Amino acid sequence: MATAKITLPEDLGSKSLLMFDDLVSRGKIFYSESKGEIVSHNGFEFEFRISSALKRKPYLERDDPKRTADTGPFLNPDPDFVVAQVGSHHALKLNLCCMYRPAFVLYTRLFEPQTQDLNLVDVEAARAVMAALKPTLGPQMMIYNCGVDAGSSQGHKHVQIFPQPTDFPLYPQKATSDSEADADKMFDAEIISRIPGVPNLHFVLRLPQAAIPEQAHHSLQRLVSATRKAQTSGGKGCDYNAIMAEDWICVVPRRLVGRDGVGANGAGMIGLVWLRDLAERDGWDSFGLTDHLVQLGVPRT
Repeated sequence: MATAKITLPEDLGSKSLLMFDDLVSRGKIFYSESKGEIVSHNGFEFEFRISSALKRKPYLERDDPKRTADTGPFLNPDPDFVVAQVGSHHALKLNLCCMYRPAFVLYTRLFEPQTQDLNLVDVEAARAVMAALKPTLGPQMMIYNCGVDAGSSQGHKHVQIFPQPTDFPLYPQKATSDSEADADKMFDAEIISRIPGVPNLHFVLRLPQAAIPEQAHHSLQRLVSATRKAQTSGGKGCDYNAIMAEDWICVVPRRLVGRDGVGANGAGMIGLVWLRDLAERDGWDSFGLTDHLVQLGVPRT
């Protein structure tokens, strides 16, 4: 699939921050500053953050017909939220309910279902936005919740982009591969799937410095293929989370979005757990932190 080069404003980061603060002051964006609670359980590191802003998050139920209809918040967005058009296929808006200052939603301008894999144009758009935001807002990362059981709140294809933690290492960063230093080796680099301390099935590939979109998308395709193979052989659903930073991609197979209202999206499955209240935090403890990850994902064999 051929793509046209995406050009974004040089002041994208500063512009979005001004827009974010203005919308928060006007009560149109829901955000409250949160402090991370870092917990280690069975060798896995969690960072829990609680924000009442998440209680305002719109969520379509599994069988809501709007999940498959050409309707929803991304087809006629409030112009106050729209930061930029990203190429000819995507637009970038500020998130309505935010854990971070600021956080974004990158969505397709025409309806595509949230059950489709990310294509090359999606990956190119996401990486262009992440690169454009980095000079002002620091390194960014992306999550794609593919399917209801991966934590998708809407049926229209979109990814979330937000700051990558600088003081809390994420487990995909522990993966090492030849492709990290040599782009020529990335097409046959070994997929990392046994990172110590991670109790659930995961697939990770490192990306070389300045990886082009085609390289990143090829790596993502390999990881999704490995995920599909594991799910098919085990009869364990078809949904998954894709998480991408500048120098790595991780895909996590999913079985359940949550249990008794205690769930996780792509961020949660790599340790960044976003919570609505203390009751949800207590739910993680009652289920057992790493045990809950395994139940939401797929057990490692």
